[in-house]
Amino acid sequence: MPLQSDQTITLDKATLFAYAYIRHHGNGTQAAMEVFDVSGGKNPRNTAHAIASCYLRKVTVQTVLHGYLLQQNESMLSALRFLRETIEDKSAPFADRMKCVEVAYRLAGIEVSESLSIALGVARIRAGKTTFPATQDRSCMDMFK
Repeated sequence: MPLQSDQTITLDKATLFAYAYIRHHGNGTQAAMEVFDVSGGKNPRNTAHAIASCYLRKVTVQTVLHGYLLQQNESMLSALRFLRETIEDKSAPFADRMKCVEVAYRLAGIEVSESLSIALGVARIRAGKTTFPATQDRSCMDMFK
């Protein structure tokens, strides 16, 4: 049923905390300071930290966080599938394929060595000036031996 113009959606504090926790990149203290009024105590940061610790154990908060992580995981898998398909597509421009290799390395958390980074850059420059035939089957590393 759609909402009427005079209706509002109210979220409980646990759900608000969960979204604030995501916005603050996992900083529970900051999330608690945003959602709860902790200004009245002696040490607001300690109070916010205690609230965050308590709220992170709540099922509502864990459910929201779990849903968010699943969504992020699906987005990452989709991006990796796109990169793999582009890398394997022999008809894709060579420069695009090399850029996808570089991005895939970075997404996997693999530090791209300076020599590989230079090699990928040279390949992109060369690909911009020269067209590599789609039938030419070379791996990325074979290009720079």
